[in-house]
Amino acid sequence: MADPQRKLVLSRLKLVILALCFLGPLVIAWLWYANVDDWRPAGAGSGSHGDLFQPARPLENVVLTDAYGQALDGSLFQGHWTLVYIGSRQCDELCRDRLYFTRQIRTAMGREIHRVQRLYLLPEWPSGEALEARLEGHPDITAAVPQARRDWLEQFRHENGEHPVGANRIYIVDPLGNIVMSFSPEVDPRDIRDDLNHLLRVSRIG
Repeated sequence: MADPQRKLVLSRLKLVILALCFLGPLVIAWLWYANVDDWRPAGAGSGSHGDLFQPARPLENVVLTDAYGQALDGSLFQGHWTLVYIGSRQCDELCRDRLYFTRQIRTAMGREIHRVQRLYLLPEWPSGEALEARLEGHPDITAAVPQARRDWLEQFRHENGEHPVGANRIYIVDPLGNIVMSFSPEVDPRDIRDDLNHLLRVSRIG
């Protein structure tokens, strides 16, 4: 190959390489964006064991009162993943089991336990003795009721119309105060643990 012709080929090759350097990342980004739903990690989509809130449902007008009469607002959720159980005035065996499961699920997070908290929501307070007995063995749980609007719990209503009070569901609220998942009583607590563990693993918040 003549020297001028070789120089021409090398020049063109350099131009192609430069073009790939600039355009390559753009092409990859476009492909990722176009297929983001297909590349979503298992556990963040159909691979989860619970029911997803799609889109995640922001909790609005968070004004709660805890068992000590202290007011709680939306900052309650900031920086933590929250396991929420919504009870009723009475707490039967299933209710006690759900409270126990949330404790065990949180404990199973091991080194990540500090990223998870528990919230026990009630539409109204039971008697003091009943509440004390119910919370025995759960020193790390926050019990609270809506401060003013009793329909505040409606925000947890399942898309199938099921009212959250008495449904015995366990919910996951993200560190931004969004309801992201719920689990019916039929879901094995180990599956709830796996879904929460996955969220902690892939999350960049909380």
